[in-house]
Amino acid sequence: MSTRRIFVFVPTVLFIVLNLMHLIGVWSAAPFIQILYFFIMITLIFQAGIMIGRHTVD
Repeated sequence: MSTRRIFVFVPTVLFIVLNLMHLIGVWSAAPFIQILYFFIMITLIFQAGIMIGRHTVD
């Protein structure tokens, strides 16, 4: 696994875990921070998907 993939996948997984912790009630923050983290998570998921798609076409 390349270093670039690690730099994309690790933050993606961390933001997914953070949002899931919020959903089950373990983590709480200001509404602005929650919305910000949610959009960062969505952006990182799409970025990881594009990276996976780019490498499987080769």
